[in-house]
Amino acid sequence: MAGFALAKYIADWDLLLAALKPRLADLPHLNAHSQELESLIAEARSLDQDQQSLRGRLQDTVKRRRAVERRGRDLRSRLAAQLRGTLGFDNDTLLGFGVPPRRARRKKATAEPTPPPENPEVKGSAQQ
Repeated sequence: MAGFALAKYIADWDLLLAALKPRLADLPHLNAHSQELESLIAEARSLDQDQQSLRGRLQDTVKRRRAVERRGRDLRSRLAAQLRGTLGFDNDTLLGFGVPPRRARRKKATAEPTPPPENPEVKGSAQQ
């Protein structure tokens, strides 16, 4: 029964209990189970309300955590920029602050241009 929501179970239990209560006089041996089901329904509703409350708190906590992360990234960027401006963009001391210094770019060695490979089909058609 995976995928059934607790509300569906509670509705099913309520239906059973509502149908059973008027017949308890004829079926006294089900009285104990009926009372147990009634208390179980109350507990399930209480737990469902608790879960909804916690879900709301979780969403609020996640929203606040994301806001803190944004502020932290912004503040770190500002501090890193000020450190780079004060110490220099390529100063190795920046590493101590967790800020990578700018490294000089390496120039690629200029290689001689290679001629494009000849296509044998084109060459053969020119001779004919």
